[in-house]
Amino acid sequence: MQYSSCVRADFYGRKSTKDDGRSVASQEKDFRSDCVDEGHEIGRVFADPDRSASRYARKPRPDYDELLKHIQAGDCELLSLWESSRGSRDLGDWVRLLDLCRKHRVLIRIISHGRTYDVRVRRDWRTLADEGVDSADESEKISERVRRGKRMAAADGRPCARLAYGFIRVYDERGKFVEQIEHPEQAPIVREIVTAIKDGKSSGQIAKRLNARGVPTPLGGPWTDKQVRQIAIKPSYAGLRVHQGEVIGPGSWEPIVDPAIWQAAVAILTAPGRKAKADSTLVHWLTGAVSCGLCGHALGTTPRRGFGTSYACRNCHRVSASARGLESTIEQIILPRLRREDAAELFVPRADIETVRAAMDEEKALRDRLAAFHAEAGKINGLSPAAIAAAERDLNPQIEAAAAKVRRLSAPSDCEELEGIDIAENWEDLSVRTRRNVVRRIADVRLAPGTKGDGPRFNPLRLSGSRWINDERTWGEIWDSLVPAAS
Repeated sequence: MQYSSCVRADFYGRKSTKDDGRSVASQEKDFRSDCVDEGHEIGRVFADPDRSASRYARKPRPDYDELLKHIQAGDCELLSLWESSRGSRDLGDWVRLLDLCRKHRVLIRIISHGRTYDVRVRRDWRTLADEGVDSADESEKISERVRRGKRMAAADGRPCARLAYGFIRVYDERGKFVEQIEHPEQAPIVREIVTAIKDGKSSGQIAKRLNARGVPTPLGGPWTDKQVRQIAIKPSYAGLRVHQGEVIGPGSWEPIVDPAIWQAAVAILTAPGRKAKADSTLVHWLTGAVSCGLCGHALGTTPRRGFGTSYACRNCHRVSASARGLESTIEQIILPRLRREDAAELFVPRADIETVRAAMDEEKALRDRLAAFHAEAGKINGLSPAAIAAAERDLNPQIEAAAAKVRRLSAPSDCEELEGIDIAENWEDLSVRTRRNVVRRIADVRLAPGTKGDGPRFNPLRLSGSRWINDERTWGEIWDSLVPAAS
């Protein structure tokens, strides 16, 4: 098919910090050169530097959203991308973009191919759709390598990503991890707590004593009996490595507390007669976290001969889905949401959101100030190392305090493992119970009945009636608002 060269070409450029692709500036340079060669008029330029486009993305893409609006308004004739993956590494997003371009008769130019595609043509649509599959697969490979790295780190006894209260980490001049050692001020508090529990003191008594001395807590604010208990039962203080909620062996660091003393304290806190730990036998993390879309009853699990485990409504018996398909789909929906900059808002009541936003803005402003100092240091005749060190001494404690404030205001009270961690980044390491609690806290998940046309794979549209806790819109309404359905 021949295309007229008298077309206005719009450009979208993107590069995540972790890929090895060309910079956005370099992509744009190639775009402008390509327009000259092809005789295209240069239109609008959209760019999202430092932005991932996989389903694991943590930040929104503001210019991509503007691009979609531009196409929807009918103002785009040709969309130019340096390569297909610049558009998206999420297969669903990529297909929606193709369908949007097909609806509005937008040509797609892939500069690295040296070719223009018309997605109204079945073969062209298939070629770009296959490119999307390859891009999504590459993203999954990267994710698998990260998860494998975490498993290997756990097997080797290396500490997990989250730095626990009581420890500090040492890095070499290149920023590579060297070792984890005791924090000079916090480690003695850990020993005091565990020893006091072993000696028969209650967690409430210990909290009261620490507050009377003005000892800082991990998240700021006063000590509580719950915080004391959380510290007392944490295996890392006895030198033990935890992976996915289970102790898997010794860690590579020296214990803060004598393992025998720690075991004695844990035995007291978990002795019969004390409140049992909820859901200790929970196997499937969506049990009780998904409701029947017909009767509203919480779904439980049931084995199906030849089909594995399913989630099913035991009230109306009209709604069920394979556990594997439902869990995989829910992960693909909630993990990107948990990676967004406003994710903390999911865990707080609507009335408190502005307070959390103000705390997040305060933390961001401090981090931006420190980043500006580092940027100046990289310039010719820039700031000296001594000046940078002075700025870090001043700003790092403020950043740490601001971050602790955000965590304190937004931390889910029923998810003990989440203290100060990136939930999405550490999802694989969370216990089944904690994953279930996270879903409960952020979403009202409702599962509609399946249809004969769904096929063997789980249909995500069965979750259209679900809502985020602080959002009145259903997921279906949100999905519809992102990209109009293709005609």
